[in-house]
Amino acid sequence: MTPSERHEQILKVLDEQDKVKISSLQKMLDVTDMTIRRDLTYLEEKGLLEKIRGGAAKIKLINTENLFANKSSQMKNEKLAIGKIVPQLLVNNDTIFINSGSTVVQVAMELNHLALKIITNNPMLTLIDLGERTSLVLLGGEFRKESHSIVGDAAMNMLNQIYASKCIIGVDGLSMKYGLTNSSFVESSVNRKMIEQTRGKVIVVADHTKIGKVGPFLTSPIEAIDILVTTKGFPEEYFEQLINKGIKIILADELLLKQQKEIRNEE
Repeated sequence: MTPSERHEQILKVLDEQDKVKISSLQKMLDVTDMTIRRDLTYLEEKGLLEKIRGGAAKIKLINTENLFANKSSQMKNEKLAIGKIVPQLLVNNDTIFINSGSTVVQVAMELNHLALKIITNNPMLTLIDLGERTSLVLLGGEFRKESHSIVGDAAMNMLNQIYASKCIIGVDGLSMKYGLTNSSFVESSVNRKMIEQTRGKVIVVADHTKIGKVGPFLTSPIEAIDILVTTKGFPEEYFEQLINKGIKIILADELLLKQQKEIRNEE
């Protein structure tokens, strides 16, 4: 079997099952471990797959932008869990960047017990009771109805003048190779600037369905993340690679269940 024929077979397998182990490919193609690894490296360099621990995964391209109204109705329980856990990572008097998206809105709804300074391009936060001790700065600029967000030069110029102690960033996709990505160039630009202007922890909130997805526009490399708050169903093959890069992974729904159980036991 020629290399091109092997490559075709590998991509066919990934098209059918999203991920595959090196050992399975060895058996199917009857070649050495080293040959399979070379094939995967070649295909990854071509942008046709992503290497993961012990194998490869299909790249799930985001070709169209999911509108805010649609996002709000998806993965509701997961977003609720993330919203409950993220406030535990903040302290009074933190200055926080929060970007656009439905997951971060759920987080914001749980912040009214804290005293924070929040800077955001998400006008939905103006409709939330953030508590009397929290101040909210809404960036100026162009309103994008697709994502219910503020973008553009005015927003970027304001961000250039602010340093945050933490930021909470929602993303369209998260990949080991391609990092944090978005389906909108102007959204990714604002998100990237928020990360660059953060002097403390970068907290990414993304339910497990966002993992392995790749949008057309880069927000930042994976190394920019300090904490990833995600949910059960997170692909286990990503754990070791992310931890090796110094990223803390929190499964919000599992942690929330554990905390609720501990409270019941105490009662």
